[in-house]
Amino acid sequence: MGSLMKRTLLRLVTGSRSRYQSTATVMKEMNEEYQRQVLTQEEVMSFNNDGYLVLKNFLTEEEKQNVKKWGDEIQAWPETANKWFSYFETVNGEKTLCRTENFIPYHEGMRNLIENKITSCISDCFDEPSCLFKEKVNYKLPNGGAFPPHQDAPAYVTFDQKLHITAMVAIDEMTVENGCLELVSGRHKEGVLRQEESGNIHPDVVETMDWKSAPCEAGSIMIFNAFVPHRSAKNMTNKSRRVFYLTFNAVSDGGYLRNAYYGHKRKMFPPEAERISGVDYSEGAKIYNLATPITNKKD
Repeated sequence: MGSLMKRTLLRLVTGSRSRYQSTATVMKEMNEEYQRQVLTQEEVMSFNNDGYLVLKNFLTEEEKQNVKKWGDEIQAWPETANKWFSYFETVNGEKTLCRTENFIPYHEGMRNLIENKITSCISDCFDEPSCLFKEKVNYKLPNGGAFPPHQDAPAYVTFDQKLHITAMVAIDEMTVENGCLELVSGRHKEGVLRQEESGNIHPDVVETMDWKSAPCEAGSIMIFNAFVPHRSAKNMTNKSRRVFYLTFNAVSDGGYLRNAYYGHKRKMFPPEAERISGVDYSEGAKIYNLATPITNKKD
C-alpha cells in the first residue's frame, strides 16, 4: 500500500479530520495520484466483464499457511459479548458456529495482511483507493447449511453507498462437494435483480441464469462485485469449508465506515451473546441476515 493511501486511511480511521486536509481535498489528491498497484490490465478487465476474478497465487506460501493458522485461531475464540460477533446455525439439532465478524481489532495478523496487501488488490478493481467496510469468516462446518441465490448489495444499503467489492480468501480447499461458491458472470451489470421477500433472488430469475461452480485451492483469493449473483450448497463432506470474506468500499464513497457499520449491526442484529430475550430482531435480519442459515432468535 502506498504512503498516500496509508496516511489517508489513518486520517479516516482516527476521525481527526480537523488536523488534516478536508476530506474532499484528500479524495481529489488520491484520485489524481492513483496508479494500479498489483493487478494487470487484463485481470481488471476480466473482473469488470465477469464481476469476479480468481487469483490462485496472489498470496505467498507463507501467507497461505498463516491464513489457515489465523482461521483456526479465530474459530477457537469463545463466544464473547461486546467484542467479536459470533453467529450460529442449527445443524442436526445442535447449535453450530456459522460465522465470526468484527475480528480485525483483535487479530493483528489478519489486520496487517488486509492493510498491507489485500487492500491494494481491491483498490485496483475500484481504480481508486479503497478501505475495509466489514469482515467475516464463514465456517460451513460439516453438514453446514446452504446459502441460497442472492446478491450482497441489498445488505449494504445502510450508508447509501454505490458499490462494494469483496475479497474471498479460502482458508480450506473449496470444492463442489463441500459447497464452493457458484456465480453468474455478467449479471452484475443489471444492478439489483428481482427478489423474494426473504432477499433471495426470485426463482424465476434464478432459472434464467448460467451458474458456474468456482472451486478454489486453500489460500486462493476470489474478488467479486457486490451485485454478482452467487450461492453455495450444503457441505456434504466431513471437513470444514472455511472462508474469510473481506468487503471494501472506495474511500471516495463515504470514507471509512466500518465502525459505523458494526455499530448499527450491533444494534439491529447483534450476535447471540448480546441479544435480549423476547426482543424481535426480524427487521434487522432483513438487512443483516440476508440469505444465511443463521438463527434470528436467542436460544
